[in-house]
Amino acid sequence: LFIQGTTSLDADTEWNTCEVILLENAVVGPDAILTVRPGVEVKSNFLNTGTNGTFGTVGLDVHGTLQAVGTKDHPIRFTSLTDNGWRGLTLRGQSNAIQHAFIDNAGTGVEITGTGSAEISDVVIEGLVNGDETVNLRGQNGILAHTGANAVFKRAVVKNFTIAGFRSTGGDQVLIEDSVLHNNQAGVRIEGENASSSCGTR
Repeated sequence: LFIQGTTSLDADTEWNTCEVILLENAVVGPDAILTVRPGVEVKSNFLNTGTNGTFGTVGLDVHGTLQAVGTKDHPIRFTSLTDNGWRGLTLRGQSNAIQHAFIDNAGTGVEITGTGSAEISDVVIEGLVNGDETVNLRGQNGILAHTGANAVFKRAVVKNFTIAGFRSTGGDQVLIEDSVLHNNQAGVRIEGENASSSCGTR
């Protein structure tokens, strides 16, 4: 399945083919649910229009709800189409769920805005170590939570990011349990006077 053109998914949608290619940015509308079935691999293209830094503008921007629930034997993968990475997942809506998934090669693996909530478990979030021979890239944040975000991460492995494995910009409520933050510039980075989190990490 190829998705071309800046696409808004305004009705409930299911991705159940083995491979989904995002050639340009995809947006899940505020009243829509995107369901990604076990075993599906979602690959995002690299387009750089001068915004969103060197990782370009292509990602999955969820204003509604993302239900990406894989299994141990058939995990879901969100990754890049090219060697230069992709922007990442942005969760703006409520009741998002990601389970048994790999999220790799993104500038920011999972970004949760102040209106977003998510339950994420049994995931590996890994930053891009290098781009192609003309671009030297490293992923910036594994998990980025903004003021007002509400999220639970369980049994997550977050590694190889140049700013932080988990970064909070203040005021959010995030629980990280039984998780490993490895080989990041900072394991946990909390910004802002009102930020709070409860971590069971190692």
